[in-house]
Amino acid sequence: MNKNESMNFSFFRYTRSKSGSGRVRGKQIANYIGAKLNPDSGYENDICIYVKRKPPENFPKTTYLDVVDSMFLMRWVKDHPEVGVIGITKLSQEFMSKELNRKDICMIPQHHCNFEQNKRKPREVKVVGYIGGSKQLQYNHEKLKDELAEIGLDFKYKTGFYKRSHVTSFLESIDINIAFRYRKQRRYLKDALKLVNAGSFGIPSVAFPEKGYEAEFKDCYIKANSGEELIAGCKRLAEDKELYNDLSEKALAKSESYHIDKIIPLYKNLKVN
Repeated sequence: MNKNESMNFSFFRYTRSKSGSGRVRGKQIANYIGAKLNPDSGYENDICIYVKRKPPENFPKTTYLDVVDSMFLMRWVKDHPEVGVIGITKLSQEFMSKELNRKDICMIPQHHCNFEQNKRKPREVKVVGYIGGSKQLQYNHEKLKDELAEIGLDFKYKTGFYKRSHVTSFLESIDINIAFRYRKQRRYLKDALKLVNAGSFGIPSVAFPEKGYEAEFKDCYIKANSGEELIAGCKRLAEDKELYNDLSEKALAKSESYHIDKIIPLYKNLKVN
């Protein structure tokens, strides 16, 4: 499919949030394929996809709810079996199929941020980076910074990314990606996008083994079940060049299937009512 090909799609995303999956799944996809984004009219006969938001009471005849990772939407979906449902992983597809007693859950993964397929330039492994909401890194930031400094590594993090270029620029500036989110592990709707984004640049990750990470990125990152293991994993990557290169290659290869050009065709499988 040509990225400039016009499609009869309309995307409706949650607009009060300037970042996150609503932007990734809504705005970026719509802009890339030339679909309508939050239209006020003229969408009645389109395939309408509502990203992490409830459709209106009088929703169009061909409506899909892209649940992404929003568990709170499951109740609405149960009450509206006539609406199509999209999951972002095989794990979430299986979970929703069981919870909703449905066999028609669609699966469309989230695409990574690296449209240009840039790669990390060869250099000393020096900078550990974290990308995402500050509360999602469930380890004291200052403590982490000090502990990494003790083994000769810098810590860099920032939240509130509003543009894809902000994310790519940040990832291009780091050497190791971390993700440490150990609370509330009933995350059947979560995917491995944090690891996939970094992996698309050939940047290996050290992360708590969430269900989504294990389901999609197993053996392509270093598992850390504690803060001590998080620091130790970063140290291993910094000191073991062979390990670093091995995980870099595995993460890069795994991430290739999440490029936007591989994801867009999956929307063509959605059925029209």
